[in-house]
Amino acid sequence: MQVNDSSTPPEGNFSLSNNVHSQECIADLVASGREYFRNGEYILSATNFENALSAAIDLYGSSNDETAEIHRNLASAYMMQGNYDAAGPHFYESLQIAEELSLKENNQGSALLMRAVGALATFLLNRNALDDAEPFCIRCLLLAENAYGMDHHKLVEPLRAIAHLREKQGKFEDAANHLKRAFIIVSNIRGLVHQESQRLLDALLRIFNLCGDLKSAETYAILNLESWKEFGPSPTDISVADAKCKLAKLYLETDRPIKAEALLKDALAIQEDKVGPMHADVGETLYMLATCYCKQGRYDKETENYYHRTLEIFEATYGTESPQVGVKAVETVSSNRYQMNSRAPPIPLHQSRRSSTMDTAKSFYFMLHFW
Repeated sequence: MQVNDSSTPPEGNFSLSNNVHSQECIADLVASGREYFRNGEYILSATNFENALSAAIDLYGSSNDETAEIHRNLASAYMMQGNYDAAGPHFYESLQIAEELSLKENNQGSALLMRAVGALATFLLNRNALDDAEPFCIRCLLLAENAYGMDHHKLVEPLRAIAHLREKQGKFEDAANHLKRAFIIVSNIRGLVHQESQRLLDALLRIFNLCGDLKSAETYAILNLESWKEFGPSPTDISVADAKCKLAKLYLETDRPIKAEALLKDALAIQEDKVGPMHADVGETLYMLATCYCKQGRYDKETENYYHRTLEIFEATYGTESPQVGVKAVETVSSNRYQMNSRAPPIPLHQSRRSSTMDTAKSFYFMLHFW
């Protein structure tokens, strides 16, 4: 949740005692509240918005666009503190004021109203109040479509909100359709390799996996890789490596390890050159390469070396007792079930998560050496 940010924060402090009802003082309080919000100081942010709201009501009255915005900003500051009970009434008050003003001005597509509806939808989604959130999510999209048309960038956030709602409801295909629409809008406006397009692509790939539509996931992953090759800074850019890893992961999930292997080796070479051999991304790629070899029935020293390097990198990155270290190796062992040797006992995953990292690693290597 973001607060409205249309003014520049003031330098230094200020006092309410200097003409508390002046527009300048209200603007200073609001600017300061936004600055505290950006810095993560939500209690101080809320205090400034509370004072600004009191002064704005005295100066403008309770049904003014300025008071509606401050209600929404205050609600956001409360929500970021986890104080949902305090946040809710202000979100609803902001919406009520925006609706009254829109009716009075005969402007149902006002930016104020769209912001109020969108903020309330986000608040309800965060509270997991899905039935309450749904009409506001849909209304926000309709308002944006009526105001800006069907392919304007302003539609992206409402589309993402509905996709988030549908995902929470378990309606993954509908979630994917809304994300696809958002992705098309952003990629047409900003390009396929823009960071916003990439975030939407990641969300799409995740939803495709949830609904089992791996064919669509592969189509988009290939499009992503080709786009980076054509429009990226260079063929060895780190983003090309990321795109190769995304596609390789899909090939692994659809039992095409030979296709995955070539992509992963290319990605590994780029990553080691660009971010160094001990980066966490290198560890993830090594882990996928080891999995790739296991899926091909290759249980040799090279496979063992990939696992060893994975553990080494994750221990250096996350610490020796982090679950992220041991679970990587154990999940691989469990998922492949030691196909080459039925005498090797599988490790129950729920048990391994309670084991220390070093115990996990020792068990893992013991089984490797007795293959």
